[in-house]
Amino acid sequence: MKTVLPLLLLTCASVQAQPRSPELTQLLSEIHEQYENPKLYSAPRAMADITKLPYFLQHIDEKDTVEAIRLNAYLQGLHTAYFKNATNQKRLGGGSWFCMRDTMALDPRRHPEFIVDLIWKVLDKTAKIDPEGFRQGNYAAAFSVDTATVINYGLQTEYPCYSPIPKSLQFNGWKY
Repeated sequence: MKTVLPLLLLTCASVQAQPRSPELTQLLSEIHEQYENPKLYSAPRAMADITKLPYFLQHIDEKDTVEAIRLNAYLQGLHTAYFKNATNQKRLGGGSWFCMRDTMALDPRRHPEFIVDLIWKVLDKTAKIDPEGFRQGNYAAAFSVDTATVINYGLQTEYPCYSPIPKSLQFNGWKY
């Protein structure tokens, strides 16, 4: 038991501390610099909007702050909504814009980290395949994109119904 507990703790810690690519690390550094720029008029509004990417990036690594608690509650609500939507569409035989073989992988009770991991995966992927995406227009997308939009793109590209994804189903502003 004495050897199992430290091994378990080490495993859990290594899973949580997922390494970020150099591209994402650089992008995040630039974005945070923009968030701190006092000359940008939209920064305070975007930073306070729980539905926007800046709120996520500013508070996701915090523990036990009001903002972190609000963010986690918001993400849990989104996670539950995506899961319920996917299971209802599957049960009713309706079409979907993403196709998970096992929708239980989306169950927030089984995989509470799924949505946060997906957001990081999308940001990492975007930093690699579309390095100017968040940098265009003085980092406009880094201030204005909804966290739910990041999740939508992630679900559609990680669990596509079609390969390649038809242009008519692609989300505007994202590279496929």
